[in-house]
Amino acid sequence: MKILQFYVPCKGLRVGIMEGNSDEVFDITSSGVQSTLDLIKRSILLKMPIESIVKSQEKKGKFSYSELNIMPDKTKPHLLLPIYPPEVWGCGVTYKRSAEMRDDDTTSAKGIYDYVYSATRPELFFKATSSRCSGPNDYICIRSDSVLTAAEPELAYVLGDGKEIIGYTICNDVSAWDIERENPLYLPQSKIFYGCCALGPVISLNSEIKDPYNLNITCKIIRNGSVIFFGGVNSSKI
Repeated sequence: MKILQFYVPCKGLRVGIMEGNSDEVFDITSSGVQSTLDLIKRSILLKMPIESIVKSQEKKGKFSYSELNIMPDKTKPHLLLPIYPPEVWGCGVTYKRSAEMRDDDTTSAKGIYDYVYSATRPELFFKATSSRCSGPNDYICIRSDSVLTAAEPELAYVLGDGKEIIGYTICNDVSAWDIERENPLYLPQSKIFYGCCALGPVISLNSEIKDPYNLNITCKIIRNGSVIFFGGVNSSKI
């Protein structure tokens, strides 16, 4: 099962579910479930799987995913962030190639990234609050003082109160590489700014992902209608 959020004119934010490979999105919004965060909190409070909570919710409408998958437009139903996260945290140097590349590019403190890659304690950094996040088909941003901002597609985990994995989504960890390369102490400035974190389009619940270490992650950058970059990696390389 997948959970998501979408906008409907005159109704505002709605909570939706998708089952299997169907294109159908069912609206399960209620007084007790007005966001996916409400749904997750209710699951934790009642100590019930989200799937069980969903079964008790009335389906109040049906949409097709394809009709929702458009750029945000207040006059049309469209996808929103799959969750408004209280906090987003990131793990750095998760790929060997990334460690080697970042050590080569850094003008000071050589070897620190390669060390972190193999260390027991990971590199963790604060990334964003919900106000700094962008949803599906929406704009991301760059810092005005950066000349080299890069897309960094990542597998994102949605965690519960006990740090248990609720589900997975996709994150674009937009980063100002030139600022971090100047000095690793500038990492917060390279990572945190308005529109620095894109999430979505849906949250695939933990029960749906059989092996999170065998997922293909791809990134395609389109500019003026043309694909200028396409790449991918399997999560087994993490």
